[in-house]
Amino acid sequence: MKRRTLLAGMLGTPVALAALPGIPRRRLGRTGLTVSALGFGCAPGVKDARLYRRAIDLGVTYFHVGDRNPSFDRDVIRILQPVRRRIVCGLMTLAVNTTGPAIDSLLADTGVGAIDVWYLISPKPEDLNGAPMEALVTARKAGKVRHIGITSHSLARDSMSVTAPGSPVEVVMMTYNFLSPPEDVRNVERLRAAGVGIVPMKTMGGAFQMTGAETPAAVARWIVADPRLHCAPVAVDTVAQLEGNVAALSRTFDDSDRHLLSAQRTVASARFCRMCGSCRDACPRGVPVCDLVRCAMYAEGYRDVSRARAELAMLHDPGCGDCAHCVVRCPNGVAVPERVNRARALVA
Repeated sequence: MKRRTLLAGMLGTPVALAALPGIPRRRLGRTGLTVSALGFGCAPGVKDARLYRRAIDLGVTYFHVGDRNPSFDRDVIRILQPVRRRIVCGLMTLAVNTTGPAIDSLLADTGVGAIDVWYLISPKPEDLNGAPMEALVTARKAGKVRHIGITSHSLARDSMSVTAPGSPVEVVMMTYNFLSPPEDVRNVERLRAAGVGIVPMKTMGGAFQMTGAETPAAVARWIVADPRLHCAPVAVDTVAQLEGNVAALSRTFDDSDRHLLSAQRTVASARFCRMCGSCRDACPRGVPVCDLVRCAMYAEGYRDVSRARAELAMLHDPGCGDCAHCVVRCPNGVAVPERVNRARALVA
């Protein structure tokens, strides 16, 4: 194979692909599955089989699908089907799509025998104790779903439910990054002590003003340096991004990385929505504050204006002419009026 080169991490020096470091592998809690510490988040719209094959060549074993687009999810699972024995596949769906018929339809349509980890997206208490979870438990008994997971934006609440005796949930994917408060760290430790698989998301903290390779490389090293984190499915849409993430692991997390993330914390703290839900329904005029703040993150941080527009199109936003006197306060210090106005301006 002809050797290619890339610019690796903060050093900016060419590195032969054959010399790229391996990605550490970890046991995903009590599931018994072995996964790569850096996973592959299948970005919406990216269906390049060559990119997925390159990820496998570089040692990625966990692929995560699911962004409320069932057609795209099925296309990606079909692409991955020939290599299913070599990878772990995670899929997340809304409660409405987590039913016996929906599970059977997906398996029949994609040709896979089972989904390794099926996540229920941000379940409400009635979902955890009702039909959606019952359908997953039934599918697990039938061998159609190997392990059950949830995604969480309310880690304090969900960590208690997941670690309760008799809980069928084996894996939790949660918002967790270098901006996370000490309470989240404690909840992650509680999950780990209970043998729950831990899959962090939003690890880039909104990616605000991350214009070069240095800070993303530091984040990759931060993920791998934390033994509590089993696998982080980082979204990529080019081979260069993928190879850059792996090349970042050529050295360990150190003080220079801590300095970079400290600087990034200053940039992102007042902009990044932790999705804790504290501001939901807090506006007396009915403005969906947390959703608008999240849309601003998609558009300004991740530079995905199309996703921000799509999310906004699904919202009922009555508008508000008095944001200067906004009564909503974010416990994490997000500048709510500025973020709400920014979301509207970015997608206008």
